[in-house]
Amino acid sequence: VTRSSKWPLLIDPQGQGLQWLKNREQVNGLKVTQLIEKKFRNHLEDSMIMGTPLIIENVEEELDPIIDPVLDKQVQKKGKALVIVLADKEVEYDTKFKLFLTSKLANPHFSPELCAQLTVINFTVTIGGLEQQLLARTLLHERAELEEQRQKLVEDVNANQKILKQLE
Repeated sequence: VTRSSKWPLLIDPQGQGLQWLKNREQVNGLKVTQLIEKKFRNHLEDSMIMGTPLIIENVEEELDPIIDPVLDKQVQKKGKALVIVLADKEVEYDTKFKLFLTSKLANPHFSPELCAQLTVINFTVTIGGLEQQLLARTLLHERAELEEQRQKLVEDVNANQKILKQLE
């Protein structure tokens, strides 16, 4: 989701990936919008200009062609500024801009062109993942201190793995 050269499209019927993204990007001035909103284009332009992350929720199998230049990262240099042409308008582009698309469709059939433009990531919950979530919620309810300790251990393991990779 965070290291791909293409923008990510999350297949997320349960909304867990969306919640994770919102928590992760909230500190960066995240905006959340939908393609059907009246001010969608304004949100897109503002986020590109200011370099803030933008989540487009509830994407269907077809996308509005107006965002194709953004999906293809057709950034042009005009003097010292970077711009993207959206339909009839040149919009400034900040390199800190991040775009995330999410779909609630459980089994979408995206066009091959769309799959080539984006990184499609499936956040659909598996049986094993569901069991872990249920166990975590049960522990949180019955023995909160044990669940907090487990969560801290998971975070420590992840931090140590990052350090190990850096040292290699």
